[in-house]
Amino acid sequence: MRAMINKLHILLMAVVLASACSNMDTDHPNPWNSDPGEDDTPIVFLRETDYGAWTHLEGLEERFSACEVSPEVLNAKTTRALGLSILHYPLNGIVYAYNYWDVPVKMIYDRSSLHQALAARKDAATVLIDIFDRTRIDINLTVSSDYEVISLMDEVFLELFLGTRLVPGMDSNSNKERLKTIVSRKMAERKADSSFSNDSLIPLAYMNERLGLGIKFDDNIVEMMHLFTLRDGLFNK
Repeated sequence: MRAMINKLHILLMAVVLASACSNMDTDHPNPWNSDPGEDDTPIVFLRETDYGAWTHLEGLEERFSACEVSPEVLNAKTTRALGLSILHYPLNGIVYAYNYWDVPVKMIYDRSSLHQALAARKDAATVLIDIFDRTRIDINLTVSSDYEVISLMDEVFLELFLGTRLVPGMDSNSNKERLKTIVSRKMAERKADSSFSNDSLIPLAYMNERLGLGIKFDDNIVEMMHLFTLRDGLFNK
């Protein structure tokens, strides 16, 4: 089963790498627009403002640097704006480059001031759950431009990020009840749609186990989730 899934990872990584490669122009522009927008406006990254410059970046170090956001911009943004911003974070797709999918999620959190600033907001859990409730996957998208209809890669990252418990309060009683309803609905929708593979259920199963939602997943999905995540071995929380 793992060999079969690894083949899918190779295909997915080809898509991811196609959008980030080659040499860097050292004079590339800032990763956000010169005008960061109003307080409730999501951050727009270099990949969206200058795709050519983005594709000329080399390696993760340069890409993380190009995605960094100044404290002034982060502090000016509402929690909702920060939450929407992570939906289009250009490195979401690196999840598929690792054997354990939660490892790059933690790596992005450790390297991204955006994700840290978001997690530090007192209302982050409730805001992110509201965003999660509204997102829908367009299986044909590789790069998202909308904040409700998003790519599979961006949705997978969001679900894994919520499941890590890096955002305090995600597993409070009231939030767990909301999440149980949302995760159950999304699981049923994906199982009913043949365009979704069992892989798409892994992050939902991850959320279920990490947050203690009490949803029944098929044994094979739970087994796959255990193969591709470290869970407590990574976060110890």
